[in-house]
Amino acid sequence: MPRPQVVDIAAALVRAGGTEVDLRLDPVPDGRPEAVEQAAYRTVQEALTNVRKHAPGAPARVRVGLVAQGAGLWAEVSNPPVESAAATLPGGGRGLTGLRERADLLGGEFRAGPAPDGGFVVPATFPVRQAAADLKGAP
Repeated sequence: MPRPQVVDIAAALVRAGGTEVDLRLDPVPDGRPEAVEQAAYRTVQEALTNVRKHAPGAPARVRVGLVAQGAGLWAEVSNPPVESAAATLPGGGRGLTGLRERADLLGGEFRAGPAPDGGFVVPATFPVRQAAADLKGAP
């Protein structure tokens, strides 16, 4: 079974998620390390799950694209503030921690927290060149 990639975000996550999503998936050429592709996909997947859990009924905004001349890949998921943020799905509390660890392993950056408008935002950046170099040197 093929591992999820950035191009799979629209079909697998947005359509199947049950959350209204405003998606902008910029054209991203081939050639990124598989680990970077999976990290971006999993970031969007987990962040959309958190929107459903912690902001039920809120729409989500998903943006994925390239960083400066293709040196990296970024993904961001955000939602507006909601009046009632009652969790409706159980959670282990490790999702965001796992995303941060994945970004760190790839030399990337990950944040998650309140947005200026009172909603929530999860941005992540994964450097393609650094990740490729690290993966080539891995045992």
